[in-house]
Amino acid sequence: MKRYYPYTIVWLFALVFLATSCEKEEPDFYDKNENGVYFDYNASEEFQQSINFADHVLGNPQELSLNVNIKLLGYMIEGDRKAVLKTKPVEGYPEATITIPDVVFTSEEYEKTVEISVARPDERDTDYAVCVYFDAEDSNSQLGHGIAGKEEFTIYVKESYTPAWDNNDPWSMSNMYLGPWSVDKHIFLINLTQNNNYMNNLYDYYSVLDYNLQAVNTLRQQQEANPDEPITIDI
Repeated sequence: MKRYYPYTIVWLFALVFLATSCEKEEPDFYDKNENGVYFDYNASEEFQQSINFADHVLGNPQELSLNVNIKLLGYMIEGDRKAVLKTKPVEGYPEATITIPDVVFTSEEYEKTVEISVARPDERDTDYAVCVYFDAEDSNSQLGHGIAGKEEFTIYVKESYTPAWDNNDPWSMSNMYLGPWSVDKHIFLINLTQNNNYMNNLYDYYSVLDYNLQAVNTLRQQQEANPDEPITIDI
């Protein structure tokens, strides 16, 4: 039996070492010397988003929202800390107008989704852009630099409409029942049908016929209610 004692002693040493290791304090999750924040994406194409107000006609929104993911780099400490997000122009584009909320990480947070408000552009068929970046040098910033290559995010904005049918095809159901496509008619039909994607039904005869009947009745009612105002939509 004595020959098993050495193995018992080895196990005892192992248990003591394990207990001692468990008693060591774990480091805080955030180290003041390594505090940073960055946009939480990987592929280069993920560091940009595009908004086309032409896809959101219903309700005539003057602003739309988009979400951007950000994340802390380092260890956590007690207390809230603020990240400073700013904007700068993108070369070759007029600058888009956006509103960024204050970004504050609590001691329990290491990642956040920031909701940015994007204003409708001033002109149709013009591409706007703006670059959002972290300014670690700002006196209000309580977070340092994050990961190189992940500190900027670009937002592209436009209001550009794509024709829902071909005006050069006189035999299409849309041309025969709805007349030539135009931006104003497109917006009118979206509001009439209460469907941003009414064009998905243009290959269905009964849907096109229904659109025609609704449009004619609505325009007739508008003319009767306002006889002095010209009707600019032709069906």
